[in-house]
Amino acid sequence: MALLVVFEGVEGSGKTTQTQILRDKLHGMNLPAITTREPGGTSSGELIRSLILEQEDLTPISELYLFNAARSLLIEQLVMPTLANGVHVIMDRFIYSTVAYQSYGRGIPLETVQAVNNIASHHLQPDIVVLLDIPAEKALNRRPNRQDRFERETLGFHAKIREGYLTMARSNRRNWLVVSADLEPEEIANIVWAKVETLIDN
Repeated sequence: MALLVVFEGVEGSGKTTQTQILRDKLHGMNLPAITTREPGGTSSGELIRSLILEQEDLTPISELYLFNAARSLLIEQLVMPTLANGVHVIMDRFIYSTVAYQSYGRGIPLETVQAVNNIASHHLQPDIVVLLDIPAEKALNRRPNRQDRFERETLGFHAKIREGYLTMARSNRRNWLVVSADLEPEEIANIVWAKVETLIDN
């Protein structure tokens, strides 16, 4: 059975690096796998991504719907067909980012965010969520040239995001793996692989 693995975390936590390391590990074992990202992952989704990251006049609610418009395209056009074909999918962000950013960060009621997420994601649930945890200040220091409007948000905003992630992890211990993003990339990859390997064997 193909796995859906999701990496989550604040800006600068190393998600993209770890998605690529895991994909390469799977390929090295002759196991088919792809990586993708949110928002984006499809041609239209990448256009929406540019809008989300660059437009300064978006409201919290408009962000919520734009993220989920891109998500709906990604799930329907790429993720679900790929999993159905027996190919592992590794995602750089998923519905939990929207909960962290739009609910904990922007203040939209949690039930509202979850309802919209569920529609766009077709209630798809990952086999494992890897949270790369790091204090917000440390993470932002890794990105001195903050490019998009989320990276330019205040330290307080990013601290709320981190706390949102940790709250989700505490209430979903069964399929969340929290790893310190302060570790070296190779150490993180080894911890992640130890968990993913057990899921593949099952």
